[in-house]
Amino acid sequence: MTRSPTGSLPGEQGTTAGPPAAAAVSASDGAVLFGLPFLLATSWALPEGAWPRFCGAVARVAVPMLSADPAATAAVIQRTLGARAADLPPERVLERLSGERILAILQLLRSYRPGGWNPRIRLSGTEHLEAALARGRGAILWIGMTVYADLVAKMAFHRAGFEVSHLSRASHGFSESRFGARCLNPVQTRVEDRFLRQRVSLSTLGSRAALARLEARLAENGVVSVTVHRTARRPVAAPFLDGEIVLAPGAAVLAQRSGAALLPVFAWRDEDEGLTVAIEAPLVVGTDGDGRVLAEAVVRDYAARLVPQVLSRPGQWTGWLHL
Repeated sequence: MTRSPTGSLPGEQGTTAGPPAAAAVSASDGAVLFGLPFLLATSWALPEGAWPRFCGAVARVAVPMLSADPAATAAVIQRTLGARAADLPPERVLERLSGERILAILQLLRSYRPGGWNPRIRLSGTEHLEAALARGRGAILWIGMTVYADLVAKMAFHRAGFEVSHLSRASHGFSESRFGARCLNPVQTRVEDRFLRQRVSLSTLGSRAALARLEARLAENGVVSVTVHRTARRPVAAPFLDGEIVLAPGAAVLAQRSGAALLPVFAWRDEDEGLTVAIEAPLVVGTDGDGRVLAEAVVRDYAARLVPQVLSRPGQWTGWLHL
């Protein structure tokens, strides 16, 4: 089941055409409608300890739900990894990503069972967030594109007592179609919203109003989260492994405008240590000079930090699908 980018951040202006209008129905909507009841029953009936084995068994069959052209995606991974692909076969990376994605869906659907889903989550780096809030100008959590970014990260911040306002759009979830936004994606967002102060929707508010709401929250010394993605009118390219990564600079633009700290966040699953959400030290966001140039510097810094994270857990980074 495909993952949708969270959406463009307000302030990303330019002349390049934005994303196309959403289709009424997507080719994958039927598969989601068929698959969700099966995965719901599995998540409720199967012990959580058995989930990884189940997901590994069905991962290969589900790879086409990640990418419409798995061979082309594997070729992109191959080019990006370069010589590293000898130790990280692209087909294996995709298969692992497929299994991890199914596991994340099981976690989400178990949340609907009486008693919910209550995992142990280790949150590290809170000192960076607390230091940012001590400055009094708010904090922006720039959530990395990982399988466990959507639900696990929100749970971790909520448990730690941080009230997060999250930027989103209607296409966040299982489908980018209008039908999916109305009928399928709420299956995911209803659970996530339990752990948010508010969801700031680009689709509902529009760019200008969404930006105003985020800036108002930061002016209150609040916490805002934005998922890393590439959807923007003027995205920024930066070197990444043996290729490049293209990212929306909106989070950097928001940090420049508000003076808030911009903190990279990564959510991972480790077989031995369980679920971990890590807050990294803030990215350096310049305020003097051309805004576009400053945003490009932030994206390059982020891309450099991303490399060791991805190489440590390549089968959990959904960014492969957006290179």
